[in-house]
Amino acid sequence: MDCREKILSEDYQNLLVDYVADFDVLAQNGIDYCFLPIEGNLGILYVNRLNVQPISISEYRYAFIPKCYGLAAREETPGLFATIKQSQLQQLVGAYEDSGILRVQQPPLSLTGNGILIGFVDTGIRYTLPEFQNEDGSTKLHSVWDQTQQTGESPQGLPYGTVFSKEAINENLRLRETDQTVPLLFTDENGHGTKAASVAENAAPQAELIMVKCRQAKRYLREYYQIPQTADAYEESDIVAALKYLHDVSERENKPIVICMTMGTNMGDHAGNSFLDQYLTVLTNKRHHCVVIGGGNEGNAAHHYAGNVVLQAVDAYEDVEVQVSEGVNGFIMELWGEIPNVYTVSLRSPDGETISRIPGRYGQTLQYSFVYSNSRVSVDYIPIELNSGEELIFLRFETPLAGIWTIRVYAEGSMGIAGFHSWLPISAFLNAPVYFLRPDPYTTMTEPAYCENAIDLTYYDSSNNSFAIDSGRGFQRQGLITPDLSVAGIRVQTALGLSSGSSIAAGLMAGAAAQFMQWAIVERKDPVINSKGIRNYFIRGAEREKTLEYPNRQWGYGRMNIAGVFDALVG
Repeated sequence: MDCREKILSEDYQNLLVDYVADFDVLAQNGIDYCFLPIEGNLGILYVNRLNVQPISISEYRYAFIPKCYGLAAREETPGLFATIKQSQLQQLVGAYEDSGILRVQQPPLSLTGNGILIGFVDTGIRYTLPEFQNEDGSTKLHSVWDQTQQTGESPQGLPYGTVFSKEAINENLRLRETDQTVPLLFTDENGHGTKAASVAENAAPQAELIMVKCRQAKRYLREYYQIPQTADAYEESDIVAALKYLHDVSERENKPIVICMTMGTNMGDHAGNSFLDQYLTVLTNKRHHCVVIGGGNEGNAAHHYAGNVVLQAVDAYEDVEVQVSEGVNGFIMELWGEIPNVYTVSLRSPDGETISRIPGRYGQTLQYSFVYSNSRVSVDYIPIELNSGEELIFLRFETPLAGIWTIRVYAEGSMGIAGFHSWLPISAFLNAPVYFLRPDPYTTMTEPAYCENAIDLTYYDSSNNSFAIDSGRGFQRQGLITPDLSVAGIRVQTALGLSSGSSIAAGLMAGAAAQFMQWAIVERKDPVINSKGIRNYFIRGAEREKTLEYPNRQWGYGRMNIAGVFDALVG
């Protein structure tokens, strides 16, 4: 079996590693594997599952097991615009104007993204739409890497999927002009990637697009994380490989690139320490790269809990209540505690059955079955998680009884207050509602939107300048400033009609970043700039209300306005 087959096979387990090792030793010991180097010490290891222990947080480092990410567009209500007047409709689609994008497209700046690449890791793109074609009918796409097709040539160093070049796409478009029965090279069944890419292209119509159509996560990961098989879920290893492809194209073409992240997850410490965050940080430090990350739609989902245990109290614990709906197949819950405190938990099911305080047995998964229901819960204690350095308690619920579950969180320490945070999965990863009864709407931006030096964003409604209720919010778990900006993301015009959500705002921000990079790099006003510098230019030019204090958890440093960047430069 070659490396491509191992990467694609359900029989091979993926591990993200951040060290260089002599992997040939594995082969010498009869271990069947394939290794993909990504950058420096970062790589992806594919190992035959027959040669290793079953997946668990205790058996493997938490950081090494790929997390799963979901899409970040919101579904619009059917018929929502049926009674809207034309004057109101114009206001609804004014995100491009309110963000200053239309103004800087005009002389004297004339910024259209010329000479810039915009890369997406998403669901694909409907390349036959006019939004993605030039006036002569040729494509605006540089290339597409379709990870789901295995019939053509793969990218160099990434031996799976099929790359479609600009030339191949143009030839297919030419053939389809006279014969619509000519098969499409690829498509976007979901439409999510098409929407986000078209928003960026509306902002920067002369930029070249690169799309990576990401393949769905493997079944064994879905089963471990209790994600429904029908949900759109994408694993961290494929996303990292997609980012490497985007970077490699930029290097090979010697062109600046904006990388737009439109997926998110509630897995992780919400402080920017995941494997994906590490690689994104590497990319943000490279010249001529800009990383844009949407903060997700979890602000109103009741999936975050912030607790404080008073250590001097007689009973040093806090009860966390989780409402589980009928028909929930299962879910995971992560609890992150602050060093130097030590945390443990007990469990109480909706029918009153209790698992008493579970001791911190490190290095093993503790499994419990409830006598009076079919519920099962496993608990993993990680005293010092590899990347964050803090404690993680990982709970996995299978066929949970409907009702209110109580997780009693105990803490030991001498610091006065022991703070902790807990997250449930994003809404897309649940087959029925699961939520905290006393949620905290802050620190609800999805990972990887806590990446340092990237442009991390929330979104708002440009028709009335109100913050979007579903938008994720900051700050990050340890109090550092995130988001950087808020971007228009409600009822924005896309190639598939009006759309809303974090991914739409990210597409708009990516287009604006491409406009700015044309000015800074192509026109050589600031030719050695990187993502951090671009972010700070936009922060300087953001619109801020006199009645608000900045930065804040919702708006960051203000509303994104690229015209304000140039206004600030001229004083």
